[in-house]
Amino acid sequence: MVRAYNYTRAKKNRVYDVEAICETFSVHKNTVTNWRKSVLSSIDERQPLLFKGSELRLFLKQRQLEQKQKLRLGQFKCFSCKARTWPEPRSWNFEEGTSTCFWAHATCPECEKGVQKAISGAQYQQICKALESNITLQLLDEDNGLVPGDVVKDQGNGVVEYKPENERIIFEFQKYTERYNKKTQDAYLAAIRAFEVFLQCKPFDKLKTDDATRYRRHLAYEGMDGRSKSSIAHAASHLRKFIVWLTKQEGYRRLNRSIPDYLELSRADLAGAAGTKNRDYPSIAEVELMISSMPANTLAQQRDRAIVAASFVFGTRADATASLRLKHVDIDKKEVNQDATEVRTKNSKSMLTCWFPINDEFDQILIDYIKRLREQGFEDEDALFPPNADLRNVASLKIEGRPPISTWKSSGSVAMAFKSACQFANVPAYTPHSVRHFLTELGREIASQEGPRKAWSQNLGHETVVITEKYYAKMTADHRQRIFEDMRRGVVYSEDEKDLLLRFLLQELEPGSPEYKRGLELFTKRMERR
Repeated sequence: MVRAYNYTRAKKNRVYDVEAICETFSVHKNTVTNWRKSVLSSIDERQPLLFKGSELRLFLKQRQLEQKQKLRLGQFKCFSCKARTWPEPRSWNFEEGTSTCFWAHATCPECEKGVQKAISGAQYQQICKALESNITLQLLDEDNGLVPGDVVKDQGNGVVEYKPENERIIFEFQKYTERYNKKTQDAYLAAIRAFEVFLQCKPFDKLKTDDATRYRRHLAYEGMDGRSKSSIAHAASHLRKFIVWLTKQEGYRRLNRSIPDYLELSRADLAGAAGTKNRDYPSIAEVELMISSMPANTLAQQRDRAIVAASFVFGTRADATASLRLKHVDIDKKEVNQDATEVRTKNSKSMLTCWFPINDEFDQILIDYIKRLREQGFEDEDALFPPNADLRNVASLKIEGRPPISTWKSSGSVAMAFKSACQFANVPAYTPHSVRHFLTELGREIASQEGPRKAWSQNLGHETVVITEKYYAKMTADHRQRIFEDMRRGVVYSEDEKDLLLRFLLQELEPGSPEYKRGLELFTKRMERR
């Protein structure tokens, strides 16, 4: 049975057992058995059977390529079981079609259903001669055959043969790190795989302090090659934690327990590495342009515009935005309940956050969008940002007892909405995460006192202001220069002006009042200086 599977779901650094493959690709274990009978290799014959993610990925990719290849002369495509088959010669028969073609009929060896295809007169003669002389049909045009799909460990092309014992201990470490989110787990595995490749797949039970020393120097050299300090430090940290765990496992306890210490990077090791790059984020004018430029003629377009507006107003991360349901947003209190049991928050942390005071129009866009969903029949348990298929089939929303509309499984839809917004506004391609830097900078501008600054930071999901200041919207040289220019010109806000600016952004001022106009003036001037 040939069916297209998204091979990118198989992560190359992971190790999969049969159960994990079944869960990842929604297949039965018998399907995995059939894959193994063809060309998919397990790491060894021991139970449980384990498969390298890179080989599983390559196997599924090869299957996709096969489906795109032109059928070979004696090959049929069975429309019953979707297989590309080589029927038994005795099942072949021919029927004359037009003056230039014939119909070839045969029986599918997979499902025993009839298959057929049109062939030319020349192909008919070639196949008949082959059948009469008992030549295998696969040999008729073998030069047009597919690239072999076997996953092999080629010793002649510099490919290092992996060690099954390493794969099994990595599989155990995967189970140990299941308490972390997927991205963190993948970062650990990437660090381990890079170390394994550097050592040419040396068995982990034979690690020496010299191996760790050589790899530390290798990481320092990568820093000289332009890799950032942060990525190098994280890779070394992940690897140290893995080896600490490794020394506690059966069969690895005789390893030198000081090996992780040899991976400790000094400041000298990181001296040549690139510093942390300043993150690009939009100005308030660009944010307004992005949202106002997006079309809103259809419900799908209104959804995409609401995604971008919600990212700024809610301050949620992309994965959390994609997994929100209608019940999580209170348009009266202007609150978002990020319930970690349903919303994909960072570190599975639940929090109740307020809408950020950015622009009244953004708030209204969200309120109108949510009301429109309610009018169409969407309910509390339904996704706040439904997939296109559900938006096109709104008639099914009226069915009593229907299942809830599912949220997106990834944050890709949020990224696509941002890409569209930036294209419509003709601004740089800002990412959903740039919103976090934008909000940090905005908070720095308007929340100068301790209380508002702490509230702003906690609304971003940070436990302390220090985290916000350390990792987001770091001050650039241009920003520092503008501050000094303001100080030279004597542009300093009084405490009353700061309080008025904060009240304006918190929407506590009556539109049209003198205080509102003064607050708008202060806000506009401050944003222009950015």
